[in-house]
Amino acid sequence: PDPLDLECEMYSETNSLAVDDWLDDYEVMDDCDSDVAVTHDFDATTVDFCVPGPITVTFTAIDDCGNEATVDGTINIIGDTEVPVVVAPAAPLELACTDDDPSALVAEFLDSATATDNCELISLVPTGAMAIDFCTDATITITWTATDKCGLVGTATQDIIVTGDAVPPVITAPDPLDLECEMYSETNSLAVDDWLDD
Repeated sequence: PDPLDLECEMYSETNSLAVDDWLDDYEVMDDCDSDVAVTHDFDATTVDFCVPGPITVTFTAIDDCGNEATVDGTINIIGDTEVPVVVAPAAPLELACTDDDPSALVAEFLDSATATDNCELISLVPTGAMAIDFCTDATITITWTATDKCGLVGTATQDIIVTGDAVPPVITAPDPLDLECEMYSETNSLAVDDWLDD
């Protein structure tokens, strides 16, 4: 058959069907045998889209008398050159110390990025996350890195914006405490302790 060009597909079934059709697309004729046996030496495990180039497939025809003929066909492997596509969250994550559960918000934010690849995606990893310090304003840039089977890398970034705590605490002193001389100091001591905790 004519050469077959194969590109990496997310679902191998597409290429598998194309190869099956190609392997059945040979033509064979014989003067005496109307049903010549044809075999081939194609091995699907040799297909590696990270290594572009031709694969030679040998077709062998044998008639009833044992006469044999061979012909070569070519499958051209188009190497994977497409990097994964990473989609980061559309908006920055804004955090303040008044948020109910900042850690949960950060975890949800980190998990919300997505990645796709034309071939096979291996990993999607965020970097740049650190312990949040609410004492100062900060912008933390998160980078999501996606890697596919061929080692091609795609990235996307988004920020975590931290609003620092610049408001001092509010403290109110307790009402005045009147102390009189007591024979036993323990009474006054307990009263002062209570007042200091008030």
